[in-house]
Amino acid sequence: MSGHSRQPCSGQRTWADWCRVREQGLRPVFSALFALALAMFLAVDHAGAQSPACALSAPPDATFEVELCIHAPEDGAEIRGVAPVEASIELDERAPGIQKLVFYMDGAYLLTDYEAPYLFDLPTETFNPGPHTLTVTAELRDGFVAQGAPVTLTIAEQPP
Repeated sequence: MSGHSRQPCSGQRTWADWCRVREQGLRPVFSALFALALAMFLAVDHAGAQSPACALSAPPDATFEVELCIHAPEDGAEIRGVAPVEASIELDERAPGIQKLVFYMDGAYLLTDYEAPYLFDLPTETFNPGPHTLTVTAELRDGFVAQGAPVTLTIAEQPP
């Protein structure tokens, strides 16, 4: 055995940087940075899509929560032709169940969907070109109506 041993944090150059970090208590900083990077990675759809427009709501007695989302079209999208519209609803275990989802364009009734998947095709030629707001509500079996987050979209000029 040689006359010297390598001890972690003994001041040897190979351990100096790690020892300085450990002694200064920066390990939590690196852990926090890693957690932030991981959260940002998980928040981004790998295809580059935005997150859905979602809203949480609850009845006045707050006995349950409902999350209502519009997945397509994305907020800020420009659409033309026939555009798919997709929504989802998540209920906690105390919620009474879903009766229907009702879709609106600029506050005017558009369509009622009674079962999942909540997906339909929107013929954009029936609307004037320009900005519009798509919203959805969910009526539950107890009569509570949950409001979804609005999606602002632009209907593009239709080709001649």
